[in-house]
Amino acid sequence: MAPRPESPDASAVDHTGSDESVEEKDLVLEHVSVLFRHGDRSPTSRNISSKVKMTQHETDFWVSRLAELSVVGALNSGTRVTNYHDGECSEESCFGQQFEVPPPPQQGGRWPCGQLTAKGIDMMRAKGQQLSERYKVLIEDMQDPVQQVHVQSTNIRRTIRSAQSLLAGLFPEYFANVNADNTLASIEKLLPDSRQFLQNMQTNRRMKKDEVFVIHADDSNSLAPQHSYELYQDLGKVLAEELRKHAPPGFAEASQRISALIGAKSSKLVAWTGLREVLVCRRAHGLAFPDGLSQQLFAQICEYDAWLWHHLYGRMDFCRVSFKAGVQRIYSSLLTLSAAAAGRDEAQTGALLGSRQLGCGARERAAAAGSARDSSLRRHADLRGLPAPRHGRVLPQGSV
Repeated sequence: MAPRPESPDASAVDHTGSDESVEEKDLVLEHVSVLFRHGDRSPTSRNISSKVKMTQHETDFWVSRLAELSVVGALNSGTRVTNYHDGECSEESCFGQQFEVPPPPQQGGRWPCGQLTAKGIDMMRAKGQQLSERYKVLIEDMQDPVQQVHVQSTNIRRTIRSAQSLLAGLFPEYFANVNADNTLASIEKLLPDSRQFLQNMQTNRRMKKDEVFVIHADDSNSLAPQHSYELYQDLGKVLAEELRKHAPPGFAEASQRISALIGAKSSKLVAWTGLREVLVCRRAHGLAFPDGLSQQLFAQICEYDAWLWHHLYGRMDFCRVSFKAGVQRIYSSLLTLSAAAAGRDEAQTGALLGSRQLGCGARERAAAAGSARDSSLRRHADLRGLPAPRHGRVLPQGSV
């Protein structure tokens, strides 16, 4: 396979003047920033080829995988969706009764495509619970989580619902006990994932806290890459020159074989990203692949699709135009937090939860920032367990 574009070397960052004597034990975690995609969803693509298209039977199947009304009601009970705004939140803009409602969320696909499934809801709840366990001390020190936790999302239904589910795992006491408060739960035939979700929502609790978390929905979707949906179908065409010069070994032969198995008219017309996302969703729910398409070929499809996206975002001009708004949003948030930490004598707790639209699955990437007790030194760490780099150096996070 052709070499991928090099990532910036974190070791090359100049840290002149940093205090090398600061020890881990002298640092206090004061803020956690988390960036998620979304939980398990139904496919967004309906028609990939003659043998990979959504039939009525499959459409009905995906409808049956969506969350029941009682689960949706539980999520809505602890959250409020407001319009995204610059600057700090206030009683008028977010917490009062006169908050600005965003436009209706985008479906992210022709229903039931692109919807968060019951599996996806419980997946994100579990991630929230894991965060609450990892940052137990930080969360316990919060005086008012509703005021101190800041949540942003693209204005797409599956990402908003993913943020709701994550909050339900982090702070279940703010969400309704569905078994006690919602009679729908007793009459619905619940999916196993929904039943598991409800069982983890403190079923012995009779009352919930009155406050609700605010989710800021950005209708411009600047937390997501800014390129056309058609690119998902034409990625091979866009990168035709790279494929001609640097195609991975065996790519041409595998393309011909895969195109024949899926009923594509030509190996050059394989919609790699659409095919991958449909197969990923099918595999997650035990649905069959096209005849002859093995797990080995599926792995190749995923590898080729990743190769294409890596090379596309290896183009500096494309990368800058496509995701500059999202990077600026995240970077500005970190700068604001750093400036605030430098001006405080004592650490404040808080969080920024971001949910963005990218693809099937729920890979999270996160950075946790701390400050030294005496020097307000900032550090960043990856929630996946990588060691925190010293003196604010950010570890490479991989491709998006």
